[in-house]
Amino acid sequence: HPTTIIQGYQKSLEICRKELDSLAKPMASASDLTKIIGTSIGKKINSSMLDLVSKLAIESSESIGAGHVDDERMLVNRISIEEGALGDTELISGFVTRKQRLDQSMPGRGESCTIAVIDGGIEVPELEFDAELEISSIGVKDGFDQRNREKIIKMVRKLSSLGVGIVILRDGVDYMAQNALREAGITCFRRFDKDDLNRVAEQTGAKISRSIQELEVEQLGSCTSWSQRKVSGVNYLTILSDVGRGKTLIARGSSAALREEVIRTFDDALGVAVRVSGPAPMLPGGGSTWSYLANQLRRKSTKLSDRGQLAVEGYADALETIPRVLAENSGQDPVDRVLQLSAAQSTMGPWMGCDINNGSLIDLYDAGIVDLRLVIENGLSGATEGAISVLRIDDLLWAKVEPGHPDWNEEEVTD
Repeated sequence: HPTTIIQGYQKSLEICRKELDSLAKPMASASDLTKIIGTSIGKKINSSMLDLVSKLAIESSESIGAGHVDDERMLVNRISIEEGALGDTELISGFVTRKQRLDQSMPGRGESCTIAVIDGGIEVPELEFDAELEISSIGVKDGFDQRNREKIIKMVRKLSSLGVGIVILRDGVDYMAQNALREAGITCFRRFDKDDLNRVAEQTGAKISRSIQELEVEQLGSCTSWSQRKVSGVNYLTILSDVGRGKTLIARGSSAALREEVIRTFDDALGVAVRVSGPAPMLPGGGSTWSYLANQLRRKSTKLSDRGQLAVEGYADALETIPRVLAENSGQDPVDRVLQLSAAQSTMGPWMGCDINNGSLIDLYDAGIVDLRLVIENGLSGATEGAISVLRIDDLLWAKVEPGHPDWNEEEVTD
């Protein structure tokens, strides 16, 4: 009955979770994190780049902090630059984006300065309703323009009085403000999206202000240096600062496809690095964890006295599919390899595995084949919940079948 199978699967998941507690290992050194990342992405990139990408991902995760998964996309910016070789890919403590300053006569680089981040622009706000201006004389129009000019100049003077060197804007800049900004020695960058505003604010320690009128000195950030330079016809703004947790991955190389591949691999590596948490996050890879859990389930299923024992054995068979498929994909006999792995784990410990190159037994920790515990746990719980959902649907359909009574008087029809 579906209910019996569901109970057996739930019991199996409970047993597996307890076994993982005894099977998992704590990280003894930073090299252990490299082993986890290498196991996760080892075949997505060549070995020469794997070490570099792993190093950059670990550096980023240390800046973000382990477990801060939600901050990963915001704090680490990725950008591709057609310059240098793949090996020149680097991670900097700063923010890089494709932007150029408002006016080329403004300064294009500088040392330490103050930065203002504005969720708005330097322009007179438009009316939110239709209006008409009736002009009775030329002086009225001039007076109207003069008041707008004074408002713009007042905004620029406010920035200058606060000692702002760079102003980052979400919206545009009125043409009347350009000369005032240039004369004040303020470099302006405009049309930033919301995510980039947040990144600049995080990296420089600034607080985003809704308008220049509301800007206070406590909301200003700072940088150690900044520059704008053109690479392959594209202008890049670089703001270096060690105030915040933000980083920027600069993927370099001559081919856009290779640079994008490096960024994708870095995303995967960083996704693994920030999820390494808990006292014991490491499990044996190469299918050994699944084989060990399957053996433990079969051993403990004999203690069950009801039909749930069959469900637990079926659950164990499903887990053993993974080492079988790995052996088959490597060109080896799946039955022989599963039996060899099971025997080795019984006598030499659960961290033993098979080397697909020559079929010999190896210690998976020493070989650097390590799975992330979070991935294994999510795989177990996700697969179990999916199977139980299907069984519950079957259970509902079963319950809707009306009970019937056999007709013992009906003659059996034979051919």
